[in-house]
Amino acid sequence: MVHGAMLKRFRDIFLLLAVIVFLPPLSTGYAAPLTITMSSEMPPLSFINNEGEPDGLLVEFWEKWAEKSDTEITFKLQSWRKTVEDTASQKNYIHGGLFYSAKRARNLLFGDYIFPMEGALFASSELANEDKIDMQQISCGIIRGGYGKEFMAREQTFTSLTIFDAISNLLKAVKEGRLSLFLMDYPVAMWQLEKMGLSDSFVCIKKLYKLNIYPAVSKKNPELIRKINLNMAAIPQKEKQAIINKWLYLPPKTNDYRTTALLLTGLVLILMVCFHRNEIRTMAKNIKKHFCSKLPGD
Repeated sequence: MVHGAMLKRFRDIFLLLAVIVFLPPLSTGYAAPLTITMSSEMPPLSFINNEGEPDGLLVEFWEKWAEKSDTEITFKLQSWRKTVEDTASQKNYIHGGLFYSAKRARNLLFGDYIFPMEGALFASSELANEDKIDMQQISCGIIRGGYGKEFMAREQTFTSLTIFDAISNLLKAVKEGRLSLFLMDYPVAMWQLEKMGLSDSFVCIKKLYKLNIYPAVSKKNPELIRKINLNMAAIPQKEKQAIINKWLYLPPKTNDYRTTALLLTGLVLILMVCFHRNEIRTMAKNIKKHFCSKLPGD
């Protein structure tokens, strides 16, 4: 009887081990490597550098995320519209960072935010000097598929819009003088205008919104968004902030150097007066005495 019970127990253990060994692994809902898709022309967030490699704030952030999560990733930098479409349709795609909107949430799941960013309205210097800009008469350039289009359609209903399929097309129109007003993410516009030598010709006239940037995945893949959030929390805030500070810093313009130099010169003169006030007072008395002695009638 005991012998039969032992055989039954061994048989149960054997069957359990067989199930563990031969049972196919549980599906994670995505295949490795994961593809991080972002725009190829949005410096300092994401762009193709001079060596032909993905670069930028978000690229560096996802490299850090992959390191913390021990996950194999590849980057696919392409047009903005394609990044959103591919993320919605591909289970192993992660959108590197975009604003949340109800329209996007129909097809995408959003993770924990990465950092906040502003969207701003830029105008040519001539247009910015006008007392009032007629938004119905002057067309505003925006990117197809970008959050700016949704914002303008909702908040600036009567604004005339010129829609571009790519950021490069919008910037080309700006450079050629065919566009005097456009809406773009503030750091991207500042970076691009500086690069094109147009930072004195175009100015930010108004910041329209400040929203968080989120990662996103296909709505079919809730397992992946949980993995993203878990390992995002593993990145120390200090390291995250260091990446943001590195890429969002903009060097001052040449004119700013002149202003700084003038301020420093003024400060030095004030300090010299303070330190040598007695000598200056004595010198002033001597000069006064000298001139007084030369007056007629003395």
